[in-house]
Amino acid sequence: MKRMVSILNTNSLMKNGMRILPRALLDGLWVRSDTGVPMLVSHDHSRVIGWVHPFAVHFEPGMVRSVGFTDIFEDRDEAEQIQIQRLQFYSQLIVQKQSVVDELRQKLAASFNGQEQIVHAPQIAYFEQGLAARAFPKIFELTKRDKHGLVPLEALTPIGPGVFQIGEFVIFAHEYFRRALFRLNSLNAEFLSELQNLHSDLRPRIALDPDMVGLADDFALPIELMYVWGPRFDDDLTNIKQGVTVHESNDDTDRFFSGISSTEMWWKSDEDNYTFEVEELVDRDHPYYKGEMQFGCRYAHSMVERDTGTAIHLDGAVRMYSEEKMVERLDKRINKAGKHSLYTKLWRIDGEVDTITWKSLVSSYFRDNTLIGEYLGGADSKLVRHMLPGNENLDKSSGDKYEYVPYSMDTGDGLRIAISYQYMEHKIDETLTHHISTYDRLSDGEKNIWILDSRLIDFLKLLAKAGARTQKPSDFTIVKFQDGYVNFPTIWHANNQLEENIRLTENVIHKIVRIWHTRNLDITLAYSFGYRIDDRSVLISIMGHIDDVWKWLEMPVSQIPLSKDKLDSWSEKVTDYLDSNYPSADDCPPLGNTLQDSGLLAILRQQPKNLKTEYFVDEFGLRFNASGLDNQAISLINSGDISLSGSFILSELTCTNCNQQYIQCDCNSLLDSSVSRRVDSCRPLPLHWTDRHHA
Repeated sequence: MKRMVSILNTNSLMKNGMRILPRALLDGLWVRSDTGVPMLVSHDHSRVIGWVHPFAVHFEPGMVRSVGFTDIFEDRDEAEQIQIQRLQFYSQLIVQKQSVVDELRQKLAASFNGQEQIVHAPQIAYFEQGLAARAFPKIFELTKRDKHGLVPLEALTPIGPGVFQIGEFVIFAHEYFRRALFRLNSLNAEFLSELQNLHSDLRPRIALDPDMVGLADDFALPIELMYVWGPRFDDDLTNIKQGVTVHESNDDTDRFFSGISSTEMWWKSDEDNYTFEVEELVDRDHPYYKGEMQFGCRYAHSMVERDTGTAIHLDGAVRMYSEEKMVERLDKRINKAGKHSLYTKLWRIDGEVDTITWKSLVSSYFRDNTLIGEYLGGADSKLVRHMLPGNENLDKSSGDKYEYVPYSMDTGDGLRIAISYQYMEHKIDETLTHHISTYDRLSDGEKNIWILDSRLIDFLKLLAKAGARTQKPSDFTIVKFQDGYVNFPTIWHANNQLEENIRLTENVIHKIVRIWHTRNLDITLAYSFGYRIDDRSVLISIMGHIDDVWKWLEMPVSQIPLSKDKLDSWSEKVTDYLDSNYPSADDCPPLGNTLQDSGLLAILRQQPKNLKTEYFVDEFGLRFNASGLDNQAISLINSGDISLSGSFILSELTCTNCNQQYIQCDCNSLLDSSVSRRVDSCRPLPLHWTDRHHA
């Protein structure tokens, strides 16, 4: 499968005026971190093209983002695998609502014919041909009084767009009101809300779904985070030009998502009225039909008085074509096509309709079809047709610098914080209270090695001195860096006395940061905590310049919460803290440069490609000559934006105080200025980039 890292949602204000709270993003991660969700094209459950696995929520000043892996199938076997996952996913949704299923089955038992199926559409409902009509004959008796089987809206009790309550049950608007005319998709809430809110003088009527019944108590309005085109219309219908107008979808992206190849509009007239017809022509066949291909095309019809320009009638329908008839339809314009389809009327209004309402109804009925609004003269300032330019806050030099030091952060940039939930259990030695996992790696020229920054030997010693049972520094490959960046290892905490264990780690990190901050070190660092909540592994990581980390650690909000509810609340406090103390980060550094697949924030040093180095010793010490750098790198070096930094595997490190191996003795150079470390044996690693003076 093709795997990408995707931004799933944010807490930014959306074009529809909605904002998702950080705690809701975090709760969504909790709910879906185990199963993931199907990846749909345009929220269409008949078009599953992959799978989305949420793995982290990322915080920066000005924005909170939910992040996930997106797997897209690339061959038939992978497509079949995704379909199996899809069926399992829907089955699990139903299992989670088993009490609703049981109650609904019991109460509808007398109306079943033995072919009933449970569906999630997107609420739990039973589906069987004629089920709703059998269960509620009085309502469906009204369909016999209308030529096209429509029911007056005034005879229904809506509790949501296209959802109507009858006692403890609900019935639904016709399935063709759903996206792609597919029963498992959501109803066209925007249009149905507008239709249901019309004045009764317009006698609005609607087609009902005769086959599906749900429970009223189970109803919840689904939210689709997809922008619905909302053009602003003027009130002019007087400049009507007769004939056929065709708007084609020339944007391949629009056409892929909407499935609409073109839309045809036709005005004609007689002595009294103009008649308007509009039909969209689709590329994709209807997902319900397993035999002969069928193509469902939405259609609308209206009548407008010639003298006044006032609309007096408007209705909508679906024309269903066989494959043969669809080919014929594509060869003709709407005024020559005739009636060669299975016609299903869906709604109708009669009476004087103001032009703005008329245009809005037509546009919203054809959901996902922006060609309609364009034809009707609408303009939507919120619609962005093409991708915006890249991050305007990155000037040329700093933007180039991110290619070499992708994690660059300075004082005042604020913090980056990530929370990740995983079902993968991290196995911890039960004899340890604090298990060290280092995710810091660097190439030694042949392979990647997992390493511990030599500055963190003192960190491990402080943990042990404070009472933590953990690994010894000698268990790790120790590397000395001089680049101004520090990756703390992830500390996994034993569940027994969890709070005591985590508070101990917080105190030790606080002590080290205080000392470094007091010494005015120019350091950017990342540290992380791991622990368990119920059946999940929780990872929390923090990254920033030491000035900002120090400021953070001095605040009560920095204390790591230990339950899901407290984490949800904490996410709001973290957001408020970052937003109130720092300007918007605007994705600098880019999220993908620091957030790893593990859900951790980390500093992964970049080593030059094709670099040739020659080390030599002179009166100044160990030095090197480097060649093979690209021109951009040379330019940035000359401007002082970046430099090459050396690192060394420390094979022998001696304590000058006790003359023992420093990684084994109890001395601590961080706390005692009389203690120092002498490098007796080391091996240089390939050079890497930094944007700081060597520290």
